[in-house]
Amino acid sequence: MSKNGLMLELRISPGASKNRILGKYGDKQIKIAIKSPPVDGKANETLLKFLAEIFSVTQKNVELVSGGTSRTKKVFIYGNPEELQNILQSHLC
Repeated sequence: MSKNGLMLELRISPGASKNRILGKYGDKQIKIAIKSPPVDGKANETLLKFLAEIFSVTQKNVELVSGGTSRTKKVFIYGNPEELQNILQSHLC
């Protein structure tokens, strides 16, 4: 958490039947299933749009920080860190 948002460490499973948060993956990562295949950045686009919907922010407030071609990614979500953390926790339970 930072004062202007929340950094997420993610493990992505592309080509799933639907977009959803699967839960924790290891100690620090969150596993997310994405419908789009990992072709031409489509999975990344779908991931950012999905996270914007989950956290109720605009898509411009969700930034892919690293892992553009990897299943392991870091994404920063701009907003109130406490609210974002509460939303995240509600989806992990």
